[in-house]
Amino acid sequence: MVKAKYTRLRSSSGKLSRSAVGRVKDSAEYYAHRPNAEGQRAYRAGFNGSQDELTKYEVAQIIEREGEKWDLAYRMVLSPGEEMGKEDIREWTKDVMKRMGFQDHRYVAFAHAGEDRHTDNAHVHVIAFTDEKLGREQLRYMREVGDFEADSALRKALMHELKHRMERTHDQGMDIKTTNDSTDATEGGGASRARKRNQQMDMDF
Repeated sequence: MVKAKYTRLRSSSGKLSRSAVGRVKDSAEYYAHRPNAEGQRAYRAGFNGSQDELTKYEVAQIIEREGEKWDLAYRMVLSPGEEMGKEDIREWTKDVMKRMGFQDHRYVAFAHAGEDRHTDNAHVHVIAFTDEKLGREQLRYMREVGDFEADSALRKALMHELKHRMERTHDQGMDIKTTNDSTDATEGGGASRARKRNQQMDMDF
């Protein structure tokens, strides 16, 4: 799922609008401090293509700096359509944005997933900077990329779980074999001692 709105950062004369930049910062503040599922309001670290965690100050710096370079600031909501933890949805977002040409500091994002979610639908709020409007075809393509990356992430997770189960089964098999070997050795030792006792009894007789 992709939802998108944009804010013009410049006036018709091309001059940067400080009020527009301020509105973008306000959006970032809202995304960062949205209450979680328990209703607790705490700062969610932002992230982008270069950093996994951005402080409030770093987010504001990026918005100021990118606002000087680009004409539009898009506010987007991206959802993989399935449950993801905070780390997984962060990597998914990076993959989607990179495929769309938004890399490094051209966006800031906030994951509302895992312990930071406030709905049952894991999603990410993204503020991305560009000079061109994103048309329907581009947004449709972004949805397709998101679905593809979500499927890829799901496949990776399933492969990881399968590998973990196989390793666990192998370890359990080794434990059983070791136990059997120990039992056999114990039984063998007991038989040997029994034979010695019998031999001693024959000699005494």
